[in-house]
Amino acid sequence: MRMPTQWTIDPKSLSPFSAPGVFMRIAPELEKQIEPYRQISERVSCCVQFCFQISHDQFDKANELSGRKHLRAALTEFVSIEEVAKGDFGREMPKILNLYDGRLHVLRLLRHANIHGKATEIEPFLRPAVWPGPDGDVEFNYIGYRIPNLMDEVKKSKQWNKYSPADLSSIVAWLEQDQSSWGIQNSIVRAAEQYVRILLR
Repeated sequence: MRMPTQWTIDPKSLSPFSAPGVFMRIAPELEKQIEPYRQISERVSCCVQFCFQISHDQFDKANELSGRKHLRAALTEFVSIEEVAKGDFGREMPKILNLYDGRLHVLRLLRHANIHGKATEIEPFLRPAVWPGPDGDVEFNYIGYRIPNLMDEVKKSKQWNKYSPADLSSIVAWLEQDQSSWGIQNSIVRAAEQYVRILLR
């Protein structure tokens, strides 16, 4: 039996996240703003660190499990931001499900699937990129990681059917596009950044 639709998203929220910088981090000005909020700062830092590990795991069969573990850990730290926000701010703060940003919703679904089921598999890809160095542009191959069969992975969460078919299709299509641009690791870091921006408003 299908559960009633309870959660909605704003299709206008599904814009691409920005590309990663030279160092994996949230925006420097946000890092400074969240310094007084110890628990949030810690969760964001851990999320970024686990995403960094995804980026730098040597991807072969021996390390495949490591990449999946770091993905699960990064998603867990991202969602845990909402769990500690009340303690840091001293009042109720908006949960992801209270927001209409579909980008946050789909990553929350993916976290739910990873916590309550088998760890999601990832695969590497290369794309050309340019780093604007002090001596001029440096061209290199950026290594990203993506989740194959993304809709199947999201549906491992028991909460996927709380979205309308149109909303679910939209948020999964967005994440498919975003992870194919700069990797799932960048999508998670930028989602943490976006959620922090909302909390600081």
